[in-house]
Amino acid sequence: MAHSLRHAGWLDSIRRHGVLPACLAALALLAGCGTPVSVRTVDQRVEYQRLARNAMSFEGLSEETRNVLRRRALLETFERRPADGIAAMHARVVAGQDEPGELFALAEMSYLHGRGRGGAPHLLAAALYAYGHLFATSRSDATEAFDPRFRQALDLYNLALSEALTAPGGGPEGGRVAIASGRYPLPFGSIDITLDEHSIEWGDGRLSDFLPASRMQVSGLENLYRRAGIGAPLAVRTPAPAAEVSGGGTPVAVAADEDTPAVAPDPLRPGRGVRVAGRFRVPGTAVLVLEEPARQLRGGELHGTLALHMMFDAAAVSIAGRRVPLEYRPSAAFAEGLAESNLWSQELRAFLFGSLLDQMPSQLVALAPHRPGRIPVVLVHGTASSSSRWADMVNDLISDPVIEANYEFWFFTYATGNPVPYSALQLREALAASMAALNSPTADPALGQMVVIGHSQGGLLTKMMAIDPGDRLWSEVSRRPPEALGLSPHSLDLIRRAFFFHPVPQVRRVVFIATPHGGSFLTEFGIVRMISRLITLPVAVAQVGVEVLSGDPEAAGLVPSGMRMGSLYSMLPGSSFLRALRPIPLAPGVTGHSIIAVRGDGPPEGQSDGVVAFDSAYLPGMASTKIVRSSHSTQSNPNTVNEVRRILLTHLREACGTALRCTRPPDMASR
Repeated sequence: MAHSLRHAGWLDSIRRHGVLPACLAALALLAGCGTPVSVRTVDQRVEYQRLARNAMSFEGLSEETRNVLRRRALLETFERRPADGIAAMHARVVAGQDEPGELFALAEMSYLHGRGRGGAPHLLAAALYAYGHLFATSRSDATEAFDPRFRQALDLYNLALSEALTAPGGGPEGGRVAIASGRYPLPFGSIDITLDEHSIEWGDGRLSDFLPASRMQVSGLENLYRRAGIGAPLAVRTPAPAAEVSGGGTPVAVAADEDTPAVAPDPLRPGRGVRVAGRFRVPGTAVLVLEEPARQLRGGELHGTLALHMMFDAAAVSIAGRRVPLEYRPSAAFAEGLAESNLWSQELRAFLFGSLLDQMPSQLVALAPHRPGRIPVVLVHGTASSSSRWADMVNDLISDPVIEANYEFWFFTYATGNPVPYSALQLREALAASMAALNSPTADPALGQMVVIGHSQGGLLTKMMAIDPGDRLWSEVSRRPPEALGLSPHSLDLIRRAFFFHPVPQVRRVVFIATPHGGSFLTEFGIVRMISRLITLPVAVAQVGVEVLSGDPEAAGLVPSGMRMGSLYSMLPGSSFLRALRPIPLAPGVTGHSIIAVRGDGPPEGQSDGVVAFDSAYLPGMASTKIVRSSHSTQSNPNTVNEVRRILLTHLREACGTALRCTRPPDMASR
């Protein structure tokens, strides 16, 4: 009763003083504030972006790392004094008090600070912390695949290592990655890095110029590929050829008349086999390995081994008893190599000046030294073109792990204005020299399964690797044998090699892409004929013409149309050369395929690709004929690339049934 009276008195007092409305308003305000925890609905992509962001994608830490720092009361310290925050976290590592996730946090903190004022020591520390997180003894393979921090730790390791070893810009080494032994400073001590010297050997030379592929933004290629794994991805420059020949200037030419091209004083130099492309960029990656990283991180003196890995040699590396895939950026490396080369600038000059490319140490080049078990795919470009035109196709094909593991790509470059038999002779003898040097196929059966792919005029050269013409080609030049023409020994030898030959025994499959088996209607245009008179031929070729024409044409039994030199005359519709070449069948044991480009819809008959008509490109007796809706430059068309991929996989399946030892994944038969 007393309590009720006191309560009633309290209410009377509130009413008497007129404060009841104010009290009620205050209570309502307090109720409206609610709890400090709330949830609002957002687009799921917004929340995903918040969870996925990290020090590599924006100027801040990931939510996981921020959680770690909050639990240790170090977030504010790091934001104000990054080095102090990192040192405090590192002290926990030294004391053995670090918990799962703290090495990742240190890696991210060090990377962010290293990108700012911390510099190379903190970047290198970031790579070491990330490595420790990746290869912690407590880590479970069963769960790491589901933890986004594992992939982020790989990226932190790759990017931080690349940046830590990249020299600052300004000097001759600016922007290049230093692959070398040495002592490198760290925020908490130093690390002695020992380079695996064997890893930088490449063919007969050593690799020494490394660009960070992680800094490269590529344009001009249809597709960009990355092989995710461990390592600082690099665009590695191959060493110069051991006997590099300088050259490339415009040859001095002798005046030409209407039908006889000018003559440049450069002899034929046959017999040069395939060589690794010198001064080109190929994909590599650098990996720094530490033994017992957790133990080493607790000390101040660390030791590691740095090794270079090349994509054409290794797909994975063994670390701490685990097989780890290697990181490569093949598209970036190839794009950089093409950008640095002068292949595009040589296309027109090599078309006009027939001796220009004879000055090269080799016209048949490969991206890498031959690896036993890999089948050569020889790519032959077309008129007024270069090997650079295969860039998109090769970029796509080597992204297929089956093709990359079983094939290697060779590129034949030639002066496309020269007579087709002469260019085919150069290719045939380059292949023969390569096989002799590689002891094929005795040493390696894969070399006996060669595939040759030619585009446009290159398809004509390709066919001439796989036929036995007898005297059919020469009969369109003269009705008499060359021995009866009174030629010099040099000219007679050249004619025999260019017109009387056997198929290359190692060539087992050929692919013709937009090939003018019946000629190109474009060569009939007046402007094209005018250009053909500007073409300069090598002395060896022109000398043959001079000797043959110096006698009595009737006594020599000459066929007038057959004596016109230069590739454009050879590719005239109805030319005597094509009349002889087209019906010659492929040699027994050689399989042929056609890829024919036509523009527009509807039946392909009567259509063209703008340069070659369908009827000209069609060749009976092929194992397959693929029609692609495309212009003449169809090498980068996805349907063309997919057809070449299909052909190569088919060839591999059939070759694997022979003595050839193949890398054949279980699912290959279903592809």
